Amino acid sequence: PPREPREHAWSPSAMSLSLFTVSLAAISLRKSIVVTDVDGTLFSFAGRDLSDGNRRALTECVESGVHVSLATGRIPGPWFDALKEQVPGIGACVFGNGALVVDGSGSPIWESQLPDEIVAAVREYTLGGCAGGDSAARLCVLAATRWEPGAPHAIRYVELSPDGSPSAITSLIERAGEPDAVLLPSLDGLEARGVLKFVIWTLPGEDGWASMDATVCELRARLEGLGATILHHGDRWCEVLPPGVDKGSGVLKLLSSLGVAPEDALAVGDAENDLSMLRIVGIGAAPANAQPAALAAADVVVPSNSDDGVAAAIRKYVLPEEGANMLDFYTLDMCPFAQRCWIVLEELGASYSRRAVNLRGSEEERASALPMPWGSRLGTWRRGGQPLPL
Repeated sequence: PPREPREHAWSPSAMSLSLFTVSLAAISLRKSIVVTDVDGTLFSFAGRDLSDGNRRALTECVESGVHVSLATGRIPGPWFDALKEQVPGIGACVFGNGALVVDGSGSPIWESQLPDEIVAAVREYTLGGCAGGDSAARLCVLAATRWEPGAPHAIRYVELSPDGSPSAITSLIERAGEPDAVLLPSLDGLEARGVLKFVIWTLPGEDGWASMDATVCELRARLEGLGATILHHGDRWCEVLPPGVDKGSGVLKLLSSLGVAPEDALAVGDAENDLSMLRIVGIGAAPANAQPAALAAADVVVPSNSDDGVAAAIRKYVLPEEGANMLDFYTLDMCPFAQRCWIVLEELGASYSRRAVNLRGSEEERASALPMPWGSRLGTWRRGGQPLPL
């Protein structure tokens, strides 16, 4: 909308030129929230402890008023309690690949559960822990459910265990610090518990275990028309989520609850389940160890998870070093372009300095004041000494 004319601290002259040094950090690069994946991004798969570099960067975000959130396929549990001890102030988070969004206190902001017909279809296909009833095609089936409403860790994995014995996946859950799985001989009546998602595993290359590619293909056929989201994570596992649910949808609900626009967010993720999240934010970053699809979807690539990639992204786009991301800008004071720039910089509250140059001065005076060839056209932006075309 039109604005009232504003008085400036200097009087523009037809024969004066201004050099502006503008901090981009105050205009466009500084993001107001960091949303990071966990496994393969913040630390290694099934890890629990932050590196010193990532811990310091996240802590500085919290201390400077930047929101810090997780977006993970995991469910809340002891691992999350330990992480909050390492970085007090972690706020609203997305769990279950978008099926659950909680606020900073852990109270649900939003939750989606699988419709009964999807639960029944998956249960029928995996009956007895086998793919389609084939005893030579074993599967490990987990269902994230509201097992103990009101308990500190109300959401638990129910694991299908026909013989009552734990599996390799049971120990994986334990190592990752998620709540202990509940072993059940059958998944009958699971609908009453409220299922957020299914996680289905196999052991590739081992006799008697199902092919994950074939499993995903059959699940898609059986769930066709029911709207389920199926995430294929490679040759070991897949997930079945409620209709319309993925990390991107969960992050949008999280941002909405905080009043933060997607373009003001930095997100970091390494896998295919992070694609929807990376695509909706202002800056989507992938660590160097990310899967090819995540690398292609990301706006930027940062160091690997073992080299504090999350911290590197934060340092560059959320907590830039003093003096970084500066632009030098030159313009004749009386041209409309300059007038507009003054107004925009003031309205944005951008940090900038201005140095006036008298074009009537001596050639030596002009040359010392202007580190740019006189052949360059006025109104050129420069970053790091390199001209940026307008």
